[in-house]
Amino acid sequence: FEKLYTEIPEEKPVRNIRRRVIQVAAIVAGLAIGITALYKKPAPVVYAIVEKTGQGETRKIILDDSSEVVLNANSTLRYSSNLADAAIREVTLEGNAFFAIRKKADHRGFEVHSNGLAVAVLGTEFNVNARSNKTEVVLTSGKVKLSDLQTDQPLVIMRPGEKVQFDPATKTFTKKTIDLQLYESWANG
Repeated sequence: FEKLYTEIPEEKPVRNIRRRVIQVAAIVAGLAIGITALYKKPAPVVYAIVEKTGQGETRKIILDDSSEVVLNANSTLRYSSNLADAAIREVTLEGNAFFAIRKKADHRGFEVHSNGLAVAVLGTEFNVNARSNKTEVVLTSGKVKLSDLQTDQPLVIMRPGEKVQFDPATKTFTKKTIDLQLYESWANG
């Protein structure tokens, strides 16, 4: 009986088995995290794009979202490199430009900021002239909403064939019906 009792091996403590399982799980988790880090794409770099025209020069610019801008002489257009992916497509204009904005399937808006005025757009064509203290917007087609950049208060809804002049100093605007050919002829050459 003594011989049988001494020949039976001692059982390993359960603690050693748990420790071994935890070590293996830690190694597997570390490998999974390392592999994920190798295949993770870095965040895209976003930078500002500035388009300028000189004296007597006009330039047609195709934005990443397929919208077209004809930048008139002595004008500057600024926008971010991720314009097509932005929640709201925004550009800043100094000078004069004609915009042909493409609608997005997800209805993301397009805004032009110029001289204290925000022009909110969904698929339309219009001219913005911010060469003087007052900003003029002429709507060729579609519909735009004008608002004050500082207060975000809507000022006016425009229809095709209308011109609105905004004075940022007094926060006033004047609206009238115009002959479109007089305002879009420069963009058509």
